[in-house]
Amino acid sequence: MVDEFRQERLGRVSNGKGGWREEYATLRTVRGRLNPFAWKERLYVGQDRARVDHVLYIPPRTDVRINDHFVFANRTFLVQIPNIEPSIAVYQKVGLEEIQKATDGSN
Repeated sequence: MVDEFRQERLGRVSNGKGGWREEYATLRTVRGRLNPFAWKERLYVGQDRARVDHVLYIPPRTDVRINDHFVFANRTFLVQIPNIEPSIAVYQKVGLEEIQKATDGSN
């Protein structure tokens, strides 16, 4: 199933008093598919130190960086691996760690 994800990146925003603060701001909306990250796949990509529990399949060559957020259905995911190899021409695999679960009963 393909869903809409909001991609956020940490950046400087005005604090309204002439200074700046850092916070996550929306970059874009990305269509993708979220799957649990299998232990077998983790060994395959050699990323056993990264705390990854989900993989997001998105359009290829999407600008994704470590520490970006993807938000979907009141759940927030932190990017740990921006491009898990082997991604292919039809999708990019992004390794995510869930950092905020849905609190309204939806999953």
